[in-house]
Amino acid sequence: MFVNKSENGYGHILGKRPAAGTIANYAFRTSPDGTQWDTYFARDGWKGIWKQGNVKKDTWLYMTATYDGKDTLKIYENGKVIASEGGKGKPAPRDNAPVNIGGWENNTSETLDGMLYEVALFEVALEEDDINDLMEKGLETVLAVEPSGKLATTWADLKSR
Repeated sequence: MFVNKSENGYGHILGKRPAAGTIANYAFRTSPDGTQWDTYFARDGWKGIWKQGNVKKDTWLYMTATYDGKDTLKIYENGKVIASEGGKGKPAPRDNAPVNIGGWENNTSETLDGMLYEVALFEVALEEDDINDLMEKGLETVLAVEPSGKLATTWADLKSR
């Protein structure tokens, strides 16, 4: 996703936690003073990478955070790894909490003061090549669907004969 932050302080980019809870399932944000990047999840305490890289105010950056589902978190800036840490363990427990973009539900003190563009959440950890493709070619490259040859269009073609 592209991030353009305009002020210092917490800025939650994307995260998931119960509205009434204080423990986040996972999150990607700026650090408490708004100058660096954090990504984390909760399982038996906080597991994260804290205060990495430098937030550049009023500048578009392509930021990505990944978790491989086993034990490693990574933060990428403009397609390059700026932080990677293993040993984090299993992922956060699953629940029905909503995914929040730009802040937390019922908590305006940690809202991102800035702009986001092409925000996406994937069910697998992207590799560096995937991240660079998304950064350079945009989300439409992975979302595009060619209907030709698919079951529905083939069946419709047969029915129309």
